[in-house]
Amino acid sequence: MAHVDGEFTAEAKALWDKVPPDIQDQLLTNVWCSNCSNTTIVRFKGTVDRGELVLRGHCARCGKRVARVID
Repeated sequence: MAHVDGEFTAEAKALWDKVPPDIQDQLLTNVWCSNCSNTTIVRFKGTVDRGELVLRGHCARCGKRVARVID
């Protein structure tokens, strides 16, 4: 996969770049959607909240809002 269709704040991008590409792929494709269960996050924005990287975006299947916290 190794693609990123998201935007990052500078602080979030610095944290994301420390994650190996294969792990980035796993994180992007292992997101919980209350409608679809396990899904892929798309059209997301990466920010840092309380020291943790947070990706907020949409489910690739249904478009519902989803989030992934990376600690």
